[in-house]
Amino acid sequence: MSLELFVLPSSGGLYPRRVLIYLSEKGLLSLPNLTITTTSGPSHSALGKLPGSVPQLRLTTPLGEVSHILESIPIINHLEDLCDVAQTTASSPFIKKNGESKEEEDDSVWRKRTRSMRGDTPGQRARTREITALADEATTHFSTACRFGSAMFALLAPRTNGDYAATQAALVACRRCLVQINAFYDDDLRFAESIGKSDGSELDGEVLVGDCLVFALLQFAICLYGVNLADGAVGERDSGVTREGGRGMEGRVAVFGGVGECAGAFSEGVVWVEVDIYTGGWKQTCDDIETVE
Repeated sequence: MSLELFVLPSSGGLYPRRVLIYLSEKGLLSLPNLTITTTSGPSHSALGKLPGSVPQLRLTTPLGEVSHILESIPIINHLEDLCDVAQTTASSPFIKKNGESKEEEDDSVWRKRTRSMRGDTPGQRARTREITALADEATTHFSTACRFGSAMFALLAPRTNGDYAATQAALVACRRCLVQINAFYDDDLRFAESIGKSDGSELDGEVLVGDCLVFALLQFAICLYGVNLADGAVGERDSGVTREGGRGMEGRVAVFGGVGECAGAFSEGVVWVEVDIYTGGWKQTCDDIETVE
């Protein structure tokens, strides 16, 4: 089976970013039968891509049958399913094109690819599904706030009082999701080794699917809109610790330590990759989009 992922050029797009971060964490970017294709033009077109938004995953079987997956979370889940299958059968998309079997590949790469990023137990998988759902909801609310409240979209149409009210309501809803997400990370010791809270479990430092979605939102918010959601979400005042913040959007933010630890796990040593529109190659970037030389 061959896979082709369609994304926007450079770092554009929050939803393609989710999949690229996942691919990097999963060790799939070097997969020989995975092609990452950037779209072009105002219609974001590319050969083999269906009309519509990105990301899109195009799957071609050895018999030439073609199908598409058109949403970021189903794309990630499908790739996870393929990884699960790869652990139990020799017929997997991870066998190299030159005929080398998975046993002949680098052991560390293979372990990374076949490690579940949805959790190993029913409890871990349920937790991952909850964080994934909350991160997706928070992303929808933040995108709505940007659509109605940012200066970039104001170029398309004049702002009205209704737009500002919608922005504030969306930010409040985004904040509520982040409060719930933060509760999960406050009890999660995977990313706490640097502050002496690690419990020595096998999952220490290992990123799961939900973490990728949370990080994609945090990175998108701070890089494109200057809003640091790792420090908190703009919206209702919190009875806890607050500080002024949110460049580009006014409001008060509540500090979310657990979410910040999740972000730190990426920024302190986990790099992700984005398509370099100028060279057509890959460049490694940290969470602040500074190129790693």
